[in-house]
Amino acid sequence: MFVVAITRWGAPPAASPQGAAGGPSGAGDAEVQALAEHLKLSAYDARMRMAGALPAVLESTPDAARAEALRARFAELGHGVVACDAQRVVTLAHAPDARQVAFEEDAFVCTPRGGAPIRVAYPELLALVRARTRSDLETTTEKTTKKFSLGAAAISGGLVMRKKETRIETASARSEHQELYVFQRTARDTLILVDDRLDYAGLGQRKGRTTIESFQALCDLFVERAPDALFDDRMVRAPRRGSLDAVGRDSGATSATTSNQGETDLAAHLLAVARFRGQL
Repeated sequence: MFVVAITRWGAPPAASPQGAAGGPSGAGDAEVQALAEHLKLSAYDARMRMAGALPAVLESTPDAARAEALRARFAELGHGVVACDAQRVVTLAHAPDARQVAFEEDAFVCTPRGGAPIRVAYPELLALVRARTRSDLETTTEKTTKKFSLGAAAISGGLVMRKKETRIETASARSEHQELYVFQRTARDTLILVDDRLDYAGLGQRKGRTTIESFQALCDLFVERAPDALFDDRMVRAPRRGSLDAVGRDSGATSATTSNQGETDLAAHLLAVARFRGQL
């Protein structure tokens, strides 16, 4: 599957000054018309697809030629746009399980659980994308109880003393993490550092008192040691919208999990590709 996404509006209208940074959409009439014609959408549907934070996914298609044609059309309009193979997106589920981190004089070192240390020279760092991910679990349980009913007893002549009452109970829980995607210029391996999975002892005196303080110190060290790399934290302030991840049923309870992990993995990859291709 090939994904085409806008990564920078070339000329956002005055009413949308934040369009290029991920605020209100910078899509004008020409852009909406171009997308609507190419994908055979209504103007409304095209505008909805282009709305929201950047990078904005315009199309997912198995046709590489179609993806390239759409990319070229928006590039002609002066916007930052990329097309990439979604199979190359490194997801949290398939990334090395990063645990120990350290900053040497000339390189960052990460040691995954059960693996050999991964050493990345600072000039090799392409992009550092910080994001906030969420997972929401909602459980619905149907409970039936029997209570004494004077009316039921009277109608049945005392044969039925209780009536059934059914009520629906809903419970929700949220887990939230911060992650730092570490993209390299030449190597395909992408590291995804999760705030509460890391051992911060390698930060030395920069280690904070809490997980969030230590994670902030980690990000600060990256910025200091790799000033030429892109550092982007837009998805901390505005996390990606989630989608339904899983549905389950057990002993009368139905659960639904919504997560933005997949959307965040893709958006981070698109930002790194855009940095590499000069489309930010």
